Amino acid sequence: MAYTAKEIEEFIPEGAESGASLALWHEGKLVFAIAGTKFDCAPGELFYMGVGGHRLNGEDLPSCASREAREELGVTIELFDSRDSWLVTPDRVDSRIELTDDLRPLSLFFMNAGPRRRNTNTYYIAIYQASLPSLPSELPGDEVRAVIALTPDQVVSCLSRRPTLKQLVGEGARVLAAAEDMPEETRLYPIGSAIALAHLLRLRKQLG
Repeated sequence: MAYTAKEIEEFIPEGAESGASLALWHEGKLVFAIAGTKFDCAPGELFYMGVGGHRLNGEDLPSCASREAREELGVTIELFDSRDSWLVTPDRVDSRIELTDDLRPLSLFFMNAGPRRRNTNTYYIAIYQASLPSLPSELPGDEVRAVIALTPDQVVSCLSRRPTLKQLVGEGARVLAAAEDMPEETRLYPIGSAIALAHLLRLRKQLG
């Protein structure tokens, strides 16, 4: 069931923590940022996430998504409108929503509190679709250690497994850029908007 048509901002409570992320496509794969050196991960493991982050005061959500792409990947992207938009929780796709924005996001993701969060409240992430126009050249290694492109099937399957980098590449993934070498046996797992995209891709597959 769809909600009554609204602008995306109407789904975000006033004063709530919010930001934007990307469903960033490159040659049929989805592009993700692998955790940089400032993040604490278990030995032999790293998480990956959608390119994006918190928005600045007075910044609209599409501008936030574009700025984060420049800061994290060093590229200028062009966002494109999503035909369908969805509310997504960390556990599932909640419902489809009707939006009146000129540039409609693919999803609004309700991210719960966690160890990387600034506070204990829900973090609202608008996920916009875009394509990667060129490969990243210089990465901010503290934020982004590497950039990886995963097949849609890999994105979904990583909800329930932690494959090694070697396994992923063998299945069709591609490392697009790296600030430093990663051992092939490093295990990768999704957080944040990468989880939301996995839920959406799984729903799309179920709906045919």
